Amino acid sequence: MAEVPNRLTAIVQETEETTFLKLQYAFATNSPVKAAQLSKELGRLMHQTTLQEGDSTGQATIEGTTRRMVPDSGKIQTLIEDLFRMGYHHDCELTNWELLKLT
Repeated sequence: MAEVPNRLTAIVQETEETTFLKLQYAFATNSPVKAAQLSKELGRLMHQTTLQEGDSTGQATIEGTTRRMVPDSGKIQTLIEDLFRMGYHHDCELTNWELLKLT
């Protein structure tokens, strides 16, 4: 998690004040049931999510995007930490996250 503040600082410093950001993320798990539960919880937070239930290996993935937000590294870091916690709670691994710049 130490990489989170460094990545955020660099991205937020590059972003103009008038620009908005969205956080795009992905989770993986070996249980379609756990993936569905996490996807439902993320949906309650008004995130747009896509659930891909188990492939031939039984791996299920959730891809999502947050609502747009202003470039505030403290709030974004808290959001990423919350995603890690939700993934842990549902036994799903946060495999990727990326900030997308919107104009």
